Amino acid sequence: MSQKYNGIPDELVTKVPAFDIGERLANIIPAIQKYDAVLVSKDNKPYGIIDDKTLFSKRFRLKFDKNETIKKYARVVPKITDSTSIDDAMIYFYKTRVKGLPYVKDGKLRGMLKRETILKVMLSTGLAVGDKVSSIMTSPALAVDANANLAQAKAAMDKNKVSRLLVLENNKFMGIITKSDIINFTTKGNEKLPELKTKTYAPANVPISSIVNKNPVVISSNAEIPDAIRMLVENGVSSLVVLNRQVPVGIVTATDILERSISNRRVDQNSIIITGLDQYTYQYEDEIKEEVKNFVAKVNKLRGFGINYITLRVKRIKSDTYEIKARVSYGRSKMISIQASDYLLDKTLSKLLKNLRDEIIQKKEKSTSQTGNYAYVD
Repeated sequence: MSQKYNGIPDELVTKVPAFDIGERLANIIPAIQKYDAVLVSKDNKPYGIIDDKTLFSKRFRLKFDKNETIKKYARVVPKITDSTSIDDAMIYFYKTRVKGLPYVKDGKLRGMLKRETILKVMLSTGLAVGDKVSSIMTSPALAVDANANLAQAKAAMDKNKVSRLLVLENNKFMGIITKSDIINFTTKGNEKLPELKTKTYAPANVPISSIVNKNPVVISSNAEIPDAIRMLVENGVSSLVVLNRQVPVGIVTATDILERSISNRRVDQNSIIITGLDQYTYQYEDEIKEEVKNFVAKVNKLRGFGINYITLRVKRIKSDTYEIKARVSYGRSKMISIQASDYLLDKTLSKLLKNLRDEIIQKKEKSTSQTGNYAYVD
């Protein structure tokens, strides 16, 4: 295991705008589009951040009330200081899934540590592991037909809880559409569709093909993780479409890379990484880990199947439902992504592990020699 790098120097910090928590939403959207993320203060003290992903996770709508304040969109996140280690910063970014964290020195906001900066540090310090991209990608990637409209794309993202969809035309890869694409389009609707200035904006009338990114950044499934980091940083994107012989087989994100790097730096075998627990569920962390460890022990008895690590992300939906998303690294360069939801946390975990076991058995029995790996969504 490589050494633990300590301290975040000032030169890694980026200057970005800071807004009071009572600021109107309309005033910060241009800044988010320019900087990806902005800082939020409360009573002249560091409070949190807002990035484009946070806007969607709070309320994925096709139209915002720009007169409302940013309070409901501001997210409290860990603060970075000059004594924060690079390892800890990696973990903070992985757990929060945000694009920037506030940098505080002497009790004052000094700027933001951006996720892309940490990715650059991982490259320069050798923290980026050299595994294949295919070992960490999410596969199959979800796809939507080019004839669908924005409302259908939004519904598909909501239903499947994803931030991006491949776009296919006549079953051929055309491009990609993301949540950010949709919000950027709708907030600039009058510029792009001047004929709608006097009409009610109707997402059902806007085809995906009008905003699809036909030249997304792509990477080979045989490329290594450091190559993926370079492409993310150089192109200023959060995800890459993974191709095998020019056919899309998955998606790899910055979060996937952080996940693998963190898991590889854990001493224990079969590491289990749990995120998303809140003040009401944190007390169950040890029980969850124990149940998952027992599950791993049983699965590892299956001939030819060995789990490398499992990550679980727990989320409370509204106030009466739990959702757990799992990613399982197994064998050589293989990954399973699965999720489950229920009204009770223990039932959600049980359902998840049952679904995961079924998926593992299916993976063992079913050949995975297909050239393309994507699934249409309604």
